[in-house]
Amino acid sequence: GLPEVADWETKMLVEHGFDFQHYCWYLGNGASVIKEPRLTDAALHDGFFNSKYSGMIDFMIMWENNANANCKNFNDFMNIWNYWCDWYFSDSRYFAINNKPVLTIYRYQKFIECFGSEAEAKKAIDFMKKDIKKLGYDGMIILMCDRGNDAAQNKKFANIGADAMVAYTFGEASYD
Repeated sequence: GLPEVADWETKMLVEHGFDFQHYCWYLGNGASVIKEPRLTDAALHDGFFNSKYSGMIDFMIMWENNANANCKNFNDFMNIWNYWCDWYFSDSRYFAINNKPVLTIYRYQKFIECFGSEAEAKKAIDFMKKDIKKLGYDGMIILMCDRGNDAAQNKKFANIGADAMVAYTFGEASYD
């Protein structure tokens, strides 16, 4: 949470060819009112956002929706979405590819549970990809986390509108 530490991290990352940092974003005190995200507030909000050299590298977030997710429906999600738009996607340092910000979602099943079904989760992704255009983007890239060795699961990701799968938690199944 110290800007000076974030500056050293930025220096080392840039010197070694990194273009962005990928922060885990945890919902803090519930989805109804977001005062401060859990864990992210120190590293990203207090450190990176206030660091002298933060303009040298981009950042992106992964919705760590496993622990303390508190997203039970689309209305809860709208509180989260509006927060992300205000704090992250509207920031010129947010990582984008071809003018599309990149968002990672940690747990597919928790994402489905938030909206009640795969069909409703697809509507949420379609909404994000359309609504983000109000900030001047051309759409959005959604990544789902998994290990990649389950073709049926990867197909589910595609069916709800995710653009790709990324391995995040490495374990014995990940090397497949």
